[in-house]
Amino acid sequence: MIEIFGPGWTNVQPGIIDGNETVMLQAGGSSPLSAGGDASISQYGQIPATALSLQFKAWSMLPNATLAVSFQGNSLSPVLLSSGQSPSGQPYDVYGVDISAYARHTGELEFTDVFDDQGLNGIELDDITFSTAAVTPEPNTLALAVMGGLALAARRWRKMRL
Repeated sequence: MIEIFGPGWTNVQPGIIDGNETVMLQAGGSSPLSAGGDASISQYGQIPATALSLQFKAWSMLPNATLAVSFQGNSLSPVLLSSGQSPSGQPYDVYGVDISAYARHTGELEFTDVFDDQGLNGIELDDITFSTAAVTPEPNTLALAVMGGLALAARRWRKMRL
């Protein structure tokens, strides 16, 4: 299900994240007996020539909900940039996606709330914009551990040669 919340909406938290409207994607069924499914919004268009990233605000009902972002069917990895508060005082997060490889390309940009066994979920999205600011993914724990191990090994190897 896809809903657009307009001015004054307060029935679902955080309500309007910013401005006058916020979109909510609701993966899952409307009742325990209904079949679940993903909920997506998409738009077909051209990525601006100067765009290095796509930035947006998001909030989720469930802490481990999955928001998938893709362009031309290629999965993009959102990176948490910061957090904020809606006018109603509820928290939201600001995400960025590296879109630089697709500058000047035309295709479908899609946001999907991915269904899982947790049941009904909802992800609110707002302020989806292209930006000239670069977004780089943070190194994951495994990559940091490997780099640290290589640094220690190089240090020991140097000591052994002296």
